[in-house]
Amino acid sequence: MKIIMSKLSDYDIRHAKPKSKVYKIGDGSRLWLYVQPTGKKVFRLLWRSHGKQKQLTIGEYPKITLGKARLERDRVAGLLAQGIDPCMQRELVDQEQKLKSGKLLFSDVVKEWYEKRTLALSAKYRKAKMQRLERYVLPYIGHLPIQSIKYRSLVAIIQQVEAENLPEIVRRVSQLICEIFKYAKIMEYIEVDTAADLSEAISLPSKCQHRAAIVEPKEISQLLRDIDGYEGWVSLRYA
Repeated sequence: MKIIMSKLSDYDIRHAKPKSKVYKIGDGSRLWLYVQPTGKKVFRLLWRSHGKQKQLTIGEYPKITLGKARLERDRVAGLLAQGIDPCMQRELVDQEQKLKSGKLLFSDVVKEWYEKRTLALSAKYRKAKMQRLERYVLPYIGHLPIQSIKYRSLVAIIQQVEAENLPEIVRRVSQLICEIFKYAKIMEYIEVDTAADLSEAISLPSKCQHRAAIVEPKEISQLLRDIDGYEGWVSLRYA
């Protein structure tokens, strides 16, 4: 990516021509204007935290003026000086606004839970968790505000998996739903953990009615003689 370092002006922004690749023009103190091949121009802030590149998109020009972009840069500089992560702060504000407006979807919470609560797991295990959610859960309630999801909807999901005769998947899917709703309760996205009793909705597998066994006295005595006379592997004799 081509980089141009210069103090920006509205004239510079208006006359910045698109090129075959994205390039950026610096205004100083972390503020950059990205010019895309489509002609779209976006203000972004760049900084490093703990050795990693961080980025915060401010908005598209001219909806966001140069003056507004600089004000946002100064605000973010103040947060960084206090040790506050601007990206995290924005995420919390967005979540709060969605929650108040009833637009915080179950899929939003899943994404947040996945990014924050599964990082310690192996890539394979994380992928398996998300695949189960995408296969058995998100198609049914992913589009719903998490506050509006009823217990009966969760039970219906469990019953749907049970209908496929997949008892182990039923257990794992139920566990995932419970984890996500517990997280939502901890984060105060919901007042009541809707999935708290979901395990009660799982149908237990039928108990085995019969197991093969030796019950005749003659057969038992022969078994004991066979065991006593076994001269094969030492470890098996001890067993």
